[in-house]
Amino acid sequence: MAPPTPMRSGEVPTPPRPEASSDPYAAHLLALIEAAGDLSSWSDALAVAGAIWPDSYHLNPARANVLRTLPLPAHATVLELGARAGALTRYLGETSAAVDALELDPAMAAVAAARCADLGTVQVHVGWLDAVPDEPAYDVIVAIDVLGEIDDSGMTLESFLARCRGLLRPNGLVVMAVDNSQGVGILLGGSTPKLPISGAPRATARSASELVSAARATGLGSTTLSAFPDHRHTQVLFSHERLADVAPALLAEVPKFQNPPLAHPHLDPDAERQRWLAQLGDGSANGHASSIILLASNDAMPLLEDAAAFWSLGRAAAQSACNRIRTEDGAPVVIRDRAFPDAPPIDFPLRLHPHTVQVVDGFPLVRFLISETNLAQARALLMTWSKLVDEAATDDKPVPWDLIPRNILVLPNGTMH
Repeated sequence: MAPPTPMRSGEVPTPPRPEASSDPYAAHLLALIEAAGDLSSWSDALAVAGAIWPDSYHLNPARANVLRTLPLPAHATVLELGARAGALTRYLGETSAAVDALELDPAMAAVAAARCADLGTVQVHVGWLDAVPDEPAYDVIVAIDVLGEIDDSGMTLESFLARCRGLLRPNGLVVMAVDNSQGVGILLGGSTPKLPISGAPRATARSASELVSAARATGLGSTTLSAFPDHRHTQVLFSHERLADVAPALLAEVPKFQNPPLAHPHLDPDAERQRWLAQLGDGSANGHASSIILLASNDAMPLLEDAAAFWSLGRAAAQSACNRIRTEDGAPVVIRDRAFPDAPPIDFPLRLHPHTVQVVDGFPLVRFLISETNLAQARALLMTWSKLVDEAATDDKPVPWDLIPRNILVLPNGTMH
């Protein structure tokens, strides 16, 4: 049984029954949810159903990656602002004690309620921040893609965060994710995507410095994280300062610039990568990630154990990996585990084996081959790789999938790892 909150007194409207919705797109999403059967935050059925950008925004399991490795307190009471169709609401409902989710669009709120219908922890409400009773009742406030609502309500970032602070319990945390107005893509002339949500045709963004300044002005301690290719289908999430301290070479390697199929023209990902590498070279990259996640607390900031986390995308849930980079015994390591540990296993020849390995500095084999102009040298590299595969291919154990060329590093002494 979810703990009571002021919003559950019945004064804030709950969404209409899904069948009462007259919005064609909401009805389309409802049909996909009902046909999927599996409503979980890792649902393979919904991942497949969300093949195009608008549906993927509302249904894809990667939508919750922006939250999965954050230091959210166990058994938290959560307020979510801008629930949309409930992709993040579902994840929060699976991992928190209670979730009050607000969505301004009644039709979309009905979809979110349907997505979380089997969770007793979640209650979806129609409304915005002004509908929340002014009491410190929440451990976490989640605000993803709500710059449009903030602007429409006449609030500033400062007044928004001040209102959130008044709703937090001691040691409370605000999690806010936005497109970065100083991101490498926007600096190259790109734009943010048009969100497939009612009443939000505009593209809005803020910089990391704007978010931090707003938090400071309201008395909140804060830190920011960087997300690539963005905060909606996050593949990489990291603290720039922590990663620069733990494994600085990975600042050049972990960002991913290949965006999902957005509903607008976007840049060649290689142009974004080259801009990022140039900024790393001159020391100006910090603050220029594609998306910024603000963590703001009314007390001491929670400990960030991970310098970075990155996920495999486009796989079945049982085969999806989450990789965390942190320091153990003074050395940087990568901890690989299942991204969705509660997802049931599938009958498939590939198996994900959780393990921990030390970070190794080297040059990616595939990039090495692309840049190699000497055919004999390229052939020698491929023969060295082939030997690695032969050594691993025994009758009594499977060949590690990590031996595919894109996962191989060429070390400074010419050996491979």
